[in-house]
Amino acid sequence: MSESVNEQNVTLGFPQLKDSGGVELLRTGQHCRYLKIIGCKWNSSELKSCLGSQARIYIRPVQKSLSTKPINAVSMEEECKSECESCKKEFPMRDLRHHLLYCTNIASDKSVEIAPSTVTGELSINRNLMLTEDLPDLPETYISADDLKELSMGIILPSNHGTDIIQSIIEEELTTSDTDIAMIQPIAHSSNLSVNGIVVHCIKNNIANPVEILKLCQQNLVKGRPLEITDINEPLSGDTNFIIVDRVNILQTSFEELSDKTTEELGKTLEVQFYTEAAEDYGGPRKEFFRIILRAIKEKYFDSGLRELLQDDYRMVGIVFALTILQNGKLPTFMNATVLEELWNSAYPSSCIKQLRIGLDTLGIFELLTRLPSLQFLFLATPVTLTLKRLMIILKAVFSENGSNRQTLEKDVYAIFVKYVREVASGRRGSVSLGHILQFATGTDEEPMLGFSIHPSIEFVEVQANSSFIPTANTCINCIKLPRPSLEVKLPADTELFSLYDYAFMNSFYGLI
Repeated sequence: MSESVNEQNVTLGFPQLKDSGGVELLRTGQHCRYLKIIGCKWNSSELKSCLGSQARIYIRPVQKSLSTKPINAVSMEEECKSECESCKKEFPMRDLRHHLLYCTNIASDKSVEIAPSTVTGELSINRNLMLTEDLPDLPETYISADDLKELSMGIILPSNHGTDIIQSIIEEELTTSDTDIAMIQPIAHSSNLSVNGIVVHCIKNNIANPVEILKLCQQNLVKGRPLEITDINEPLSGDTNFIIVDRVNILQTSFEELSDKTTEELGKTLEVQFYTEAAEDYGGPRKEFFRIILRAIKEKYFDSGLRELLQDDYRMVGIVFALTILQNGKLPTFMNATVLEELWNSAYPSSCIKQLRIGLDTLGIFELLTRLPSLQFLFLATPVTLTLKRLMIILKAVFSENGSNRQTLEKDVYAIFVKYVREVASGRRGSVSLGHILQFATGTDEEPMLGFSIHPSIEFVEVQANSSFIPTANTCINCIKLPRPSLEVKLPADTELFSLYDYAFMNSFYGLI
């Protein structure tokens, strides 16, 4: 078959393209989401020969924009319908379960019971509020009883594409409900917002910035001890989700530890201890944990495509993704466009993606990502390139008082440290990178999306007799301790000092026992 593409052929399968003024065929480039026009002849044999039989082709109208109003293949009259026992309205049976999720009368009607879905891994993806320029009439069921309850309690929650349409829907629901609008007062912050409450708050307040949404999620969904030290004079206290893992067998030991945790336990601040290493985790070891486990996940589960034989592992991968997103760890930005497209939009995802969704939603992250799509930026964000200038701005040197002998000695060693960092930036220190230096100080090799709770710094400590000039660090307060000479102990030669720095910055272990 070598039939060419023409308007009649295309509109048979896609009626909305009729009278579009012509179409063009496009595809995405490898590992990116940018569309480009297909270069071969547009007939079935050429397309199959050049792209393969399973390729995805995008069709774009040339002269006229398409209506976004859906076209049902089967008319509503031909479909089987059933009445909602709560609101007494009829709905197609295929839409009835979705309606029950949002029916505002169910909360007050205790006799109505929704049978659980038996489809394994089936998530309520269609709870995502889809907005278009030509949006069809939306039923009152798009705002749930939980939404209204939280709004009536004064919990005014963040948004993604929050728009006047969604705003008007909320206002209409409040007007037609029994809620006394005069009682609804916005509040600056609540520490008890649920996932659903966060979505309502974002929509109500037109919050679309993913960083702002992420911060709100962290404040409300992470329980127990604070994530980071904010004042070195105030000790941290509270419950944690404590795990012990092996750095050299990170995936197996981590999955075993996390798989036994309840959802309540997973929601607490993660506290990590590595085998044979002595360190109290007040933020640093946790960041180190997320860094090394994400690297292992990338290599095993994504670099060579999704691994169907290991499909069950992807639930644990999703849990790790949810934890690192909520607890200010390294972001999982390594999935390619095809995987992300399937993760967000596929109605029939592969078994690996189903499990990944379930894992993400253990802490409500998948629901947040689908209902507030601007959060999906977290999986696309490219870390800011770490340069010499940027690193030296991040690592602020703390000197002694002006004019003191201590400051003079500190400046001597700092000048050598700057010279060393220049060599690292130019690639003259072998495998040592600028990321290694930042990681040594903070536990992470890139700046977190929500920044550092305590600004990273360099402090100078006087070297003692018979001790070394090897730097040490306290990653919980993001501090490198750089030994400085004393009146009795002189600085070694640059080459010797640089070798000591290499050894320190390439070693990520926490105080061996």
